[in-house]
Amino acid sequence: WYQRRVREAVVSTQSTGSSGINAEYGAPGNAGAAGNPGTPGLRGSPGSPGNPGAAGTPGLAGAKGERGTPGNPGTPGRSGNDGRAGPPGPSGPPGSTSGGQAGAAGAPGAPGAKGNRGVAGPAGITGIKGIQGPPGKSADINDCPAGAKGDQGPPGYPGEPGESIQLNPYIVAFHSQRTEYPKCLDGMTELWRGYSFMFIDVDNSNKWTQNLGDPGSCMLNFKPEFFGTCSDNGNGESTCERNIDQHSTMWLSIASLDGNQDEFLDDLPSRGLDYDRAKNYVSRCVVCESIFRLTVVHTRSNIHPAQVENHACPAGYQIVPNPNKHINPGVAEENWCGYSFWQVSSDKFGVGTLADSQGSCLLDFSQTPLVSCNNEECRLKKRTRNTWLMSDTKRDSDYKSFGSSDPYVSRCVVCRRPEAKLFRQE
Repeated sequence: WYQRRVREAVVSTQSTGSSGINAEYGAPGNAGAAGNPGTPGLRGSPGSPGNPGAAGTPGLAGAKGERGTPGNPGTPGRSGNDGRAGPPGPSGPPGSTSGGQAGAAGAPGAPGAKGNRGVAGPAGITGIKGIQGPPGKSADINDCPAGAKGDQGPPGYPGEPGESIQLNPYIVAFHSQRTEYPKCLDGMTELWRGYSFMFIDVDNSNKWTQNLGDPGSCMLNFKPEFFGTCSDNGNGESTCERNIDQHSTMWLSIASLDGNQDEFLDDLPSRGLDYDRAKNYVSRCVVCESIFRLTVVHTRSNIHPAQVENHACPAGYQIVPNPNKHINPGVAEENWCGYSFWQVSSDKFGVGTLADSQGSCLLDFSQTPLVSCNNEECRLKKRTRNTWLMSDTKRDSDYKSFGSSDPYVSRCVVCRRPEAKLFRQE
């Protein structure tokens, strides 16, 4: 197509002459010079698709691209089928010989099947006697004729001795204010005798007292040094030591025998005494057991209780005998008519007794000096302050000598039920 268009262009450019005679076609001329390029032709219509070409050889692998952005999560896949069991693994090393921790308790098993009936057991013991049934219907004695009087039966066998039972026992102490021992009252049982102990003096801030009516105030033996102190030594250890060079024991002393208090006090030794000599100035005591309680009445009057109705005892009670009566027969009081004693003070510290105890009704009005003992000796502490319950008698002076103060001190009595002397625990 291209060559044809070139030839047509060359012919159109040749000049034309006058018509010649018809001549024979001459021989083809030489090829003309190449013409100038023609103008581009119009775009041809698309050709029909060609046949598929042969497969090319695979290209070279391209360079690794950059990491792409994470894709969206996929939907969960379906569960796969269980795989086949693998072959048994090799045996592991020997386990530890020490016991492992106990596993968790398993779930309760299913109830077992009902067992067969067991063989019959041995016969049980005989049952106890049943309780008494309700009373039957009362019969009319007139419906039953009286029978003949029977003969007297033979004497029965002696019964076993009954048990002795101590009901509401009371343990009390009596102090004689003498070197002789007092006696228990009728109906009481003597437990022990001893020495009248009042209190222990460890230092200016530690003192322990005993109520003179309780058995703790009657020590079996006169042992002035019988206390020890236990405390922390500061190193985390507890130690106990006797402390015999620090503490003192205080004992109730004897009273004047003839009632002359001033002379009695002046005659007491002022120097230290050894333990054996000190016993001559320590009061004796006795501890008794009774099933009846003693009652103390402080009259707040200086009138002798013998002059008062029923000796000032409550209704249904009576005054008890004097436990010191056997010491001075014919001289001592027949009954327990004493003086209302409250406390004794030593070194700015007072120790006393209980007002409802017979220990607060001393038989003798005395300055009650204390016998003070340490690890070396004993001394009579004359400079003590004694507190007594005063009577309602009007005084003409606030100060009286001890010997003339008797009328201004309250009197007291010790009482008990009258049947108390009939009961005694053997």
